Amino acid sequence: MDPITIGTTLITSFATKGGSETIKTLNDIWYLAFGRLQLFSDQKRAKHEEFLESYKNELVQEISAIPEENLIEPPLSIVGPALEAS
Repeated sequence: MDPITIGTTLITSFATKGGSETIKTLNDIWYLAFGRLQLFSDQKRAKHEEFLESYKNELVQEISAIPEENLIEPPLSIVGPALEAS
């Protein structure tokens, strides 16, 4: 057989039925090699989201604890540079 016929046969068999098992095997190998990395990053994302949610709740509680008469608009001399710096 010539290389073109072999290549055509492999591509045809891969496209019809062999591809799914080959892809599954490659996915399994990838997961075994890098699965822990994915697990580690998922755990870090979950911890970060939990921390961010906790921070938001804490901030809302602290702001709502400020008496209404103590709330004032910040002066423009403070707001202007803060906005420019951001």
